[in-house]
Amino acid sequence: MTILRPSDPHSFLAQQLLAKSKFAGSTLSDLDTYVQQSKKREMDVDVLDRIRKYHANGGPFSGLRIMIAGAPCSGKGTQCELIKKEFGVVHISTGDLLRAAVENGTETGRKAKQYIDKGLLVPDELIIGIVKDRLSEQDCEESGWLLDGFPRTPAQAKALLDCGIDPHVFISLDVPDDTLVERVVGRRLDPVTGKIYHLKFEPPTDAEVIGRLTQRSDDTEKHIRTRLQAYHQHIDSIGSYFQHIFVAVNGNRMKGDVYTDIRNVLQQLKQN
Repeated sequence: MTILRPSDPHSFLAQQLLAKSKFAGSTLSDLDTYVQQSKKREMDVDVLDRIRKYHANGGPFSGLRIMIAGAPCSGKGTQCELIKKEFGVVHISTGDLLRAAVENGTETGRKAKQYIDKGLLVPDELIIGIVKDRLSEQDCEESGWLLDGFPRTPAQAKALLDCGIDPHVFISLDVPDDTLVERVVGRRLDPVTGKIYHLKFEPPTDAEVIGRLTQRSDDTEKHIRTRLQAYHQHIDSIGSYFQHIFVAVNGNRMKGDVYTDIRNVLQQLKQN
């Protein structure tokens, strides 16, 4: 497998740092200077080299194995649809898997339902079992898979690796918290059509529609900040399990620009 290097490793690494929330407010020029002047940063290998070297002895990819993470309203769902459409991978959501297991009355589904009916979290071992079984099915083996928003905790990350689930890349969408809050609190639902609007970014123009818009009870700043706190509490620890294949993408841009970065990484991974 050929190792592909960016034409300018310093700039490439600077772009990775720019996606990190802790560098919010920095310019690409600032970070490029930071990378070139810091001996520690100069010792770091670039992200694509690191990923491809990790998989270099694994032979050609039969299908991409992708994990993607992102806070609520980070645009993860949109990016998943774009990835699925272009790369033909099987899009897997643990929520969908759990609902299907419960509806189909499988043994795991019946066990999970006991917790769901009581309003309790489904234990990790049940979720891991469902995910492992799904990833071993023929369509995932042949076409590859896109694991959406899972693992959510360090314990789940370790359990997946212990089960032999080995992704090619872990993509993390980074968006500043204040931006995420703005995206959430401005969402409104048209109960008649089911269409989602945003009071700032995509407001309705029809007076009748405006008059019937509703807001979800959990689309409040207090609720979203609680969810963001939980997300940040776990994402760094989860990322440490996949640091050899971790790619941070700046999600605070137009969806097409975000996807361009993701596509570039995935296309280079597929090249042998």
